[in-house]
Amino acid sequence: MKNKFHVYLGGVTFVTLLAACGNDVAFTAASESASSSLSSSATVMSSGSITEAGSSASEDLLDLIDQNSSSSLSEDGSSSSSLSSLSSGVPISSSSVEVGLSSVVQESSSSIILGISSTTTESASSAATVLGNFQVLTTLNTIELPSPSEDGIHIVQTKSDGSLGVLQVSWAGSSSWMASENTLYYAYLTATGTHFATLFQSNGSWTIQSNGSVTLGTSATNYKEFLASNSKGIFWVDYGTVSGSGSGRGGTGTGSGDTSLKGRILFQSWNAGAIDTLTSETSSYWARLEASEGYLAWVEYSPEVTVGKIALMNLNSGAITYPATSSHHQDRPSVDGDWLVWEEYLNSTDAVIRAYRISTQTILNLSSSTGFRTNPYVSGSKVVWEDQRTGNGDLWYYDFNSAEGETILVSGKGHSAGVRFLGNRIVWVESSETSMGLLTATWQ
Repeated sequence: MKNKFHVYLGGVTFVTLLAACGNDVAFTAASESASSSLSSSATVMSSGSITEAGSSASEDLLDLIDQNSSSSLSEDGSSSSSLSSLSSGVPISSSSVEVGLSSVVQESSSSIILGISSTTTESASSAATVLGNFQVLTTLNTIELPSPSEDGIHIVQTKSDGSLGVLQVSWAGSSSWMASENTLYYAYLTATGTHFATLFQSNGSWTIQSNGSVTLGTSATNYKEFLASNSKGIFWVDYGTVSGSGSGRGGTGTGSGDTSLKGRILFQSWNAGAIDTLTSETSSYWARLEASEGYLAWVEYSPEVTVGKIALMNLNSGAITYPATSSHHQDRPSVDGDWLVWEEYLNSTDAVIRAYRISTQTILNLSSSTGFRTNPYVSGSKVVWEDQRTGNGDLWYYDFNSAEGETILVSGKGHSAGVRFLGNRIVWVESSETSMGLLTATWQ
């Protein structure tokens, strides 16, 4: 119900902005660089040029996802012969086993086809089928977070001329460019139901557009960052007007008489109603907004601390709480219903996925504590995330309504990243060294 996107130019944008806040970013920088999926742009090159996103695939990715009926993972990512902890997922294989998919919609040389079977093991007759109806929607050239809506998926990609654009992809697989600017510096996406919005900087202005044409938000001269939404409208961080050419923050904040960084979280309805101020100006840096119908979550960097902490606002009362006080860096929140989830860095190489049940104020550790994992996303009772404990980017999930615990969902020798889902549809980016595609499947 809520998604956002940010382009990290050269992998330094986030660190640079933190430095502007006066924070010690050494640990955060190490954490960001450890993520291979969304902290920098990974571009697929073909004959020395950028492959156009949305074009025909240069090769199939049939071998990227494997299955082995006798392999599973221990906490440290090593293989074992037990399937007990993975009975409802697709286990990592210790060898390459190509398995065709009976429900693949398209089979052609221009498609990226996922090789995965509809059952998890030949020996466990009680194993549940987790995903089915796999499709390859389009090719991509950059690993970024997709933003799914009822009408399709939006994702920022690089065009053949090197400019950035927003690629619209229907659930049937057709694609077209929604926006492209040679001077586009960064972009965020969000979608809820049939609504979607983009926030992008281009030509020294910061513009929010809804459904491709309706302008929302404050004046284009106001520096804006991050974007989230629910069925009522959109949320963003607004820093007021900026000085000079407007190529960065560092101007005066709205309503302030000094040059320090001062941002506010603002809200506006989808029908371009009055803009509401949800928070007062502050010298804290707010990042990665995520919204549900009742709550808004973000990462907060206070001047007096050296790590980010998760903040949660009750949209009915306006009350702000910090669910899990920690000395560790917390990042990438996601909130839906009664659950808030995030990733927490225990050190520079290990990160855990944690959850907070709002009604009972209890905290759960959803994943093991060994290995790097990132980009958690919660919807309903399910949480999905990218997990790199095996060395590749695999997808894992946790179901609050099941006693199964963390379970592997998609695995193999390819890299799976940027996972999101809407209803029973799940979408992610699958890539190899030479090919990349936007894949979708359905929960069974």
